[in-house]
Amino acid sequence: ACGTGMKRLRFRIALVVILIVVGWLGLRQYEESWLSTPLPALQQPIVFQLPAGASLTAVAASLEEAGWLDRPSVWIRHAKRTGGATRIKAGEYLLQPGTTPAGLLQQFVTGSVLLHALTIPEGWTFRQALAAIQANPAVVVEFAGLSQDEMMKRLGLAGRHPEGLFFPDTYRFPRGTSDRELLQLAQTRLEEELASAWRKRKPKLPLSTPYEALILASLVEKETGAPDERPLIAGVFVNRLRIGMRLQTDPSVIYGIGESFDGNLRR
Repeated sequence: ACGTGMKRLRFRIALVVILIVVGWLGLRQYEESWLSTPLPALQQPIVFQLPAGASLTAVAASLEEAGWLDRPSVWIRHAKRTGGATRIKAGEYLLQPGTTPAGLLQQFVTGSVLLHALTIPEGWTFRQALAAIQANPAVVVEFAGLSQDEMMKRLGLAGRHPEGLFFPDTYRFPRGTSDRELLQLAQTRLEEELASAWRKRKPKLPLSTPYEALILASLVEKETGAPDERPLIAGVFVNRLRIGMRLQTDPSVIYGIGESFDGNLRR
């Protein structure tokens, strides 16, 4: 009787263990299925701001309150299990339709934040570029009210004139980037591009520095909007420089007149 009782006890224990294992495996299978299924509430792109210093629990609560995450506890367990709970990065995120809970966590961990675009067109003056940068709603303005000399000093370019030192291009950046950081990025890009062009210059040009080449190139660009005419105009300017003649080009006068230019040069 004692042996029979022990067998029954062992059987019951084994049955309980099996049920626990089966239940655990079922729960894990359910969670894995949910983690890999697109979030149903994301029917259109949504911008979500993940605040600096926010805990994973707080982020999950915000997502649940907005109606975008329906199983926050499962999402938190997954994050802790994969080591992502303490590695989420603050920023502005674009949540796209088709995003899964697992993909959402991965987006937060890798810091794949929403990037804003700002274009500095060719031919713009420094004043125009700065105004466009500071007017962008995603940019933090540090240089408000500062003089040109003070801005150049803070950029590490003390004593230099800002004109032509910032490369015209389209820049992509996360919200919260400052005007100083964007100008530093554009200035670094300009130095790289200018150095590359200077290395490829033809020999015996009447230009002593890369910056002089940049000034001449800007004048040529402003003189004509037709790319096929630029080599001819550049040749004329180079010949005038070689004989010490004035360039006699409208863009240089227009630039000197500045904002008071009315669109007509009379003399």
